[in-house]
Amino acid sequence: MKATNLLKLATAGLLICGMMSTNAMAASTTGTASAQIVTNISIVNTAGLSFGGVIPNLTTAGSVTVTPGGAVSASGVTLIAPLANRAEFDVAGDPSTSYTASVDATISLTGTGAPMIASLSLAQQNTGSTLDGTGVDTIFVGGVLPVGAAQLTGSYSGTFAVTVNY
Repeated sequence: MKATNLLKLATAGLLICGMMSTNAMAASTTGTASAQIVTNISIVNTAGLSFGGVIPNLTTAGSVTVTPGGAVSASGVTLIAPLANRAEFDVAGDPSTSYTASVDATISLTGTGAPMIASLSLAQQNTGSTLDGTGVDTIFVGGVLPVGAAQLTGSYSGTFAVTVNY
């Protein structure tokens, strides 16, 4: 056999072996895909935050505190009816799902006199909570309202946002 033919035959053999080894090493499998559709989270305000009826001191500023736990206290002012109370929000969504909640840091209560800027608080702010087995939870908001000396008589109000996320 001529050397050229032998070289061609060896090259063809190597190519065939190379193709065979590629096929011999191939493997395949299947994968899975999934999705879970969850209920949109929602929040409804069921009770507003009220600092109650407040009689200001004529010479010094004071404050009213309503905790998210529902405790009420006053310093430098006198509380009368209507009584102060925390805000209440009902959260609903996918059962047993964790979520976070946040509230605006402050609210401006405006009325007949100078605005009063209250600091707000949420018991589980950004630490999270879990919806119960039926997909509901309740969160509470409190705050501290500074009352100016001789604050003008009248009604004061404002709005604030509470946000929940999965």
